[in-house]
Amino acid sequence: MDGRHSEEIARTLSISPNALKSHTRHLLEKAGQRRRVDQLRLAVSLRRAVKHC
Repeated sequence: MDGRHSEEIARTLSISPNALKSHTRHLLEKAGQRRRVDQLRLAVSLRRAVKHC
C-alpha cells in the first residue's frame, strides 16, 4: 500500500498489526513466496495484466 509501514496498513484495515503479519504470512505461503516484495511484484504484474485485458 504505497510504501506504508505495517502498523499504518493495519490501522487502515482496522486490524491489529499481528493479524496483518499473520495474513501476510499465509498469503506468502499460499503463493509460494518468501518475501513481501515478491508478493508486491506479483500484485503489480497481475494488476497490469488485468488493465490490458
